[in-house]
Amino acid sequence: MPAPTTIEAFLELGVRSGLLDPAQSYGAPTSTLDDYVAQTRRIRPMTRFQAEKLMHGRWRGFVIAGKYRCSNASAPAHGSGLSLRTFDDGPPRCPKVLPLAQAADPASLKRFYREARAVARLDHPHIIRAHDLDHEDNLHFLVLEFIDGCNLHDFVRRNGPISPLRTAHYLRQAALGLAHAHESGLVHRDIKPSNMLLDRGGCVKLLDMGLAQFFDEGNSAFVKEFENGFVIAPRTIWRRASRR
Repeated sequence: MPAPTTIEAFLELGVRSGLLDPAQSYGAPTSTLDDYVAQTRRIRPMTRFQAEKLMHGRWRGFVIAGKYRCSNASAPAHGSGLSLRTFDDGPPRCPKVLPLAQAADPASLKRFYREARAVARLDHPHIIRAHDLDHEDNLHFLVLEFIDGCNLHDFVRRNGPISPLRTAHYLRQAALGLAHAHESGLVHRDIKPSNMLLDRGGCVKLLDMGLAQFFDEGNSAFVKEFENGFVIAPRTIWRRASRR
């Protein structure tokens, strides 16, 4: 869709996207479009990320399964690149998407749901918490706890080797998480630094617990498809933006 050139056209896209309520006022449009969008406080709960996408004429894909909004591109630790928020503006979450090839295989899809439900029952400070499991048409995804930090592989790559004492501290945390999972009958299957997330407080949390086999290495479907002109929307999953 063409990029908006007026504030009215921008707000219309916001309503079409599902981000804005058509019955609500978002401030008198007395400034230029660029100035208006720059002051995203006028159009809350819209984020700067969402506003920038609308400015490029991209209005589909912000609302997922009728209960999540793609809020911004700031979840690199998880590999997805996007964070989600519920409509009540709850804490950020992170999506992990089942590759479409696996979603098309009934046996693989059934196994994914069975094992994802098992992972969702885990509750431990050193395991990423799974909050929801849902789908929209052929898009199946797991909604995870959002971690503000990075994985250990990237941490060492950026900062160099860590001390033996700190290494032991991080490994102990990971081992505690693994022990809890093993007590519940789950095996990680792909434990490695890139699946160990480190938050800003120094807490290590295991990612992809028992589900590593389902996700492609470096899978970031939400961001890749969004940036390449593909979108997520009810009954129009993965439709090219050029077809709008």
